[in-house]
Amino acid sequence: GSPGFRRGALELRPLIHDLVAQPVLADAIHLSIVIGSLMLLVVVARRMSRACRRFFLLPLTCLWTLMSVYHPSYDLVLMWPAAIAIAACQADTYPKPMVLGALSTLQLALLVDLPGLWWKPNGRPVTYEGGLATAIQHVDRVLVVGIFAALLTVSIRWQPADDAVTFPTGAIPVS
Repeated sequence: GSPGFRRGALELRPLIHDLVAQPVLADAIHLSIVIGSLMLLVVVARRMSRACRRFFLLPLTCLWTLMSVYHPSYDLVLMWPAAIAIAACQADTYPKPMVLGALSTLQLALLVDLPGLWWKPNGRPVTYEGGLATAIQHVDRVLVVGIFAALLTVSIRWQPADDAVTFPTGAIPVS
């Protein structure tokens, strides 16, 4: 991998390249994480109930895509299915702290562009040198990984109260 690759807004590759000095090793680690997380997504999807697959598979796939490959920042729209899934799975019950935390984090990631805001108080673009600047540059990436992990956990444990939650438009399930 070349050091001049395009840095996606939320993909993990830039974070890994900042943590691992050797570009070839960093690319190998990134590829391993991408393949491993896809395999984990497939295993979790197979363990989910049919209703959970209908409800959570699209949001999880969108988050996996954001973490795995280059996306410009306007592709944050791919996080909306995750926000809808997190909010909707809590519609019938008192929200659990983990779910509220994941939803709040998701909203924070959608509303606040910390890397973009960093230059405003400094009056200059981010140079990404030093610990604080590097952490700010990658905060959105870490948030997406956390949301992905939280949504995986919720999707395994969630049980719909009835088919109305799974099919909010009144659609008839196809067997």
